[in-house]
Amino acid sequence: MAGVTVDTLAESIAEALADKLGARGDTLERQVRRAGRKLPRGVRRDVLAVAGAQRLRGNPRLERQIDLGRLEAAERRVLAYLNTVNMAERRVTGFVNALAALVLSLIVVAGLAIGVMVWQGLL
Repeated sequence: MAGVTVDTLAESIAEALADKLGARGDTLERQVRRAGRKLPRGVRRDVLAVAGAQRLRGNPRLERQIDLGRLEAAERRVLAYLNTVNMAERRVTGFVNALAALVLSLIVVAGLAIGVMVWQGLL
């Protein structure tokens, strides 16, 4: 890819994080923090590698340490993961899990109430 810079890689990752996970922020580090556990460890490491390169890009001596090939591979991995994310499915799964926890709690409380009533001789 001709003309690939650290900034273009960072922009594409930032847009994908905002679109797919709703992680807003002015820097990639802030977006990763806001995404939290929604990002697997390896993907988080790749995003932070691009963010670190973005900081190095301002210094002419340190800028030589940037490996664009490694960063392009990191961007491909991040975007490949984010393309598999389905937020509607995540919301439905979260709702179903919360509902299941509520139902389980009600069953336990009802069982305890019935057990106490039997123990007291009320049933």
